[in-house]
Amino acid sequence: MKIESCWRLTFDPTGTPLVLVAYGDELEGEPRWPLGRGLEVVPLVDSVWPFLRPTGNGSVSLRIDLCKAEASDAESRAAVLDSLIAINLLGKKPLKIEVLGITNRYWIFANCCIPNFDPSIYLDGAPASHLKSYTLTCTGFSRMGP
Repeated sequence: MKIESCWRLTFDPTGTPLVLVAYGDELEGEPRWPLGRGLEVVPLVDSVWPFLRPTGNGSVSLRIDLCKAEASDAESRAAVLDSLIAINLLGKKPLKIEVLGITNRYWIFANCCIPNFDPSIYLDGAPASHLKSYTLTCTGFSRMGP
């Protein structure tokens, strides 16, 4: 289900900002924000059940599916190839998250990386378009503002 984005996600907001998702962009559904917390499994002597020790580390691995229209099928295919080059050059940077309608605060991940990027072409429908599927792994989450 395609929806209009109420999010702005900016990779490297204080360096060379790259807006991954802008307000009004067309998304294939809302992003999900699954939090994974680190656990150490400690085997105990003479016990059937191990002990679980939370490490205090947590990370969020979210997937964003962004639809982009282009002037022609050829331009859509070129955009897919160019996006591979652009994303491959990115390292670990902060990720700023803004919500449409909220102006007094934003959220930020101190560390974010794009370990998986899967662009593809829409073969049916007009106008010519492609899909950019980002998987982001992020840590160090906090809120800026009240």
